[in-house]
Amino acid sequence: MMTTSPQQIEDGNLPEALRGLGDAISKLIDPKPQAVDNRIHWIDSLYDQLTDGIPGGQGNASRVAQSSPPICIDANELKNEIDTAVGAWEPRGADHYWLSGPPYPVQPADINELAPLTILRLKAIEKRSWRPQDVRSIDQIIANLQAWCESIKSLLNPAPRWHLPNPCPACNTAVVYRKNSGGESVRQPALQIGAAGCVCQNCHHTWAPEYFRHLANVLGYKLPEGVLE
Repeated sequence: MMTTSPQQIEDGNLPEALRGLGDAISKLIDPKPQAVDNRIHWIDSLYDQLTDGIPGGQGNASRVAQSSPPICIDANELKNEIDTAVGAWEPRGADHYWLSGPPYPVQPADINELAPLTILRLKAIEKRSWRPQDVRSIDQIIANLQAWCESIKSLLNPAPRWHLPNPCPACNTAVVYRKNSGGESVRQPALQIGAAGCVCQNCHHTWAPEYFRHLANVLGYKLPEGVLE
């Protein structure tokens, strides 16, 4: 009788994966320089900006506070998603970083005043003793980090959208109700135009950008200025 041996995980390119991991972590948690009027200014990390979008939220207390848009519910949900996933990857709590000594010689109750636990965990993940057979897991972490960065950018700087007041040709729905950033239910036209196309917020039927002009003509409306730019 033949038996099958457990499938072995092939080794990957560990140095390349670790570089990608470091870049992805830095993109999420490190402040970034920005040139303004021929001077370099440092802006908050994406994770700190996300935290500041939550009422009562506080990112890295060592930095200068900056204003941010009231993205509230969406920011809170995304931050919880990030914190939960990172906690699963690196479950050790604040006590570990306190007991490990410098550069975190603080009491457990004060650890979040130095750096949020999620940031400490991500730094620990980057310094972990990874093996070549761990490359697939590293790639999955990188993919999550990159997706979160893009989601934060979309929340902080949402792409412009336009609306068409007509009912959707596919489902005949003209108005939908959605929660705004404050949790209130508000009316919105069902047909919304963005970078991905014209999307019905009720049935999710999508018209690609090349069909914008045709769709507007069918509905009897001119396209808003800038839609095709």
